[in-house]
Formats: sequence, C-alpha cells, structure tokens
Amino acid sequence: MYFSTKGERSVENEEKKFIGLEYLEVDSLEKYASIYEDGYSNLGWRLIDQKKQHAAKVTLRFKRDRKIRNKAELTRLQRKFDSLVRDIIHLENSKKTLATASSIFTGIIGCAFLAGSVFFVNDDQIFLCILFSIPGFLC
Repeated sequence: MYFSTKGERSVENEEKKFIGLEYLEVDSLEKYASIYEDGYSNLGWRLIDQKKQHAAKVTLRFKRDRKIRNKAELTRLQRKFDSLVRDIIHLENSKKTLATASSIFTGIIGCAFLAGSVFFVNDDQIFLCILFSIPGFLC
C-alpha cells in the first residue's frame, strides 16, 4: 500500500492475501459432538457450524488453513483420532448389545420352563409342574 503525492490512498498495488481453506463435515451422534469438536480443534480445525439433522444426529462443519505446518503429521493424527472415536462408539454400543442379548436369552429360557410347566399340568403331574414353574418365574 502506498500514498499518492496528493494525499489520496491508492490500492492499485496493494497486495491481497489469499488464504486457502480446507473444509470438513463430520456426522455424529449428538452426545459425541463435543469429543469431535475438542479433538478436531487440536488438529487445527475451527468449528464453523453445527447443524442438528434429526433426533440424535448432528453435522459438524470445520475449516482450516491449507498451508498449515506439519500437515502430513496432522493427517496421520486425525486418522488415528477418528479410529479411536469409532472404537469408543463401538465399546459403548457393545455394553448395550451384551445386556440385551443376555436378557433375551434369559427370557426365552424362562418361557421354555413355563411352557414345560403348562404341559405337565395337562398330564396331571403337579410335582413336575411346580418344579418347572419355579425356574420359569425366576428367569
């Protein structure tokens, strides 16, 4: 930038700085949005927008400078961060999966004992009916 002799400001030779940006969109569950926000901010990304898609899903939009230093290392760390977050989500889901599977299995076993108890009532074998109904009610 320079000033002309008449005191007027000339912008003809003013150099404009162009900053190339990278953009990233991440879809996640709402409860993991803060994890993504913190993790990506440490990798040079800045949060632009957070849009709620539906009930529990959000889309996070990030941007960062293309000419960031150590970009290869940051990319490697970003991939590692993404895989670790996927592992966390998988472990959270596995807690529910194991509990659901064991409760369904226990319910089916209980129903089988109660069905056996009903069949023994039809055959007039009351002792076996009581014997089979006790574990059926406990399951």
